[in-house]
Amino acid sequence: MSLPTAKGIPTVQAPADTGAPALSPAELSKLDSLDSAIAQLQALRVEPDPALYLAASTVESSAYEGRFKGAALSMIAALTSQIAAQQHGVHIIADSRVTLGGLRGTVPVSIDNRLGYPVQVKLQLSYSQAAETKITTAPPGLVSVPAHTAQVIRLRIAETQTGSTTITMTLANRAGQVLSGRPVRMIVQTTQVGSVAMIIGAVALGVFLLGSAARAIRRDRPRPSGGEPGDTRPSGDDEPGQSTGEALPDDTPHSELGTTGTPRPRLEETDDHARARA
Repeated sequence: MSLPTAKGIPTVQAPADTGAPALSPAELSKLDSLDSAIAQLQALRVEPDPALYLAASTVESSAYEGRFKGAALSMIAALTSQIAAQQHGVHIIADSRVTLGGLRGTVPVSIDNRLGYPVQVKLQLSYSQAAETKITTAPPGLVSVPAHTAQVIRLRIAETQTGSTTITMTLANRAGQVLSGRPVRMIVQTTQVGSVAMIIGAVALGVFLLGSAARAIRRDRPRPSGGEPGDTRPSGDDEPGQSTGEALPDDTPHSELGTTGTPRPRLEETDDHARARA
């Protein structure tokens, strides 16, 4: 949507005498608001547009006195509405709630430019200083955002204790004037998860190093000459119940002799056996 310029405004003859102004104080106040809105939009654009001031000057011309007063008021309303719409064309995109795993972290925020020309804006922050919160932007200061593009700004947050912080964000132009539109609020919750994870990681690393050192010491320790270290089992020569000499052949009959070659003692015959044999 283009703003009206002098080419789109009808030309009328100047009145014979100026007389009293045709616009009332309330209507003149609308002209003042229009001039202020144009100045804000010019400070938003990377390159100011001269046609904006030309349109405003044409509306304010005394040629619209008398019977053209209605046309002048319509032009003022149209210009004011279009300028406000262009200011709303640049807005902030951010999460409503963010949780940080520690007392420090970075949160991304986007500045979306839906206009057909590049703009320069500054992200302004407002938050509570009760917990000694420190928040900075990267990059700092004014940021140029091309047409139909979103630019990412990172919030670097540093807290001294866990808790939640509400951040209110607005956009301002080069002159420091806040653009029209609702502020964006974000709640940042800080926790001790990051610190606990660092402690657990340090303990695990210490245990690993101690285990590695112990294994290295055992590998470098000299082994005893009798076998593996710590092997207290008896050798094959010392096992009980085994003979170390060579086994002799067993030629002695076992039917009538004992293990040492002596005759086996016969069993005494009983009376039953004697009678059976007789």
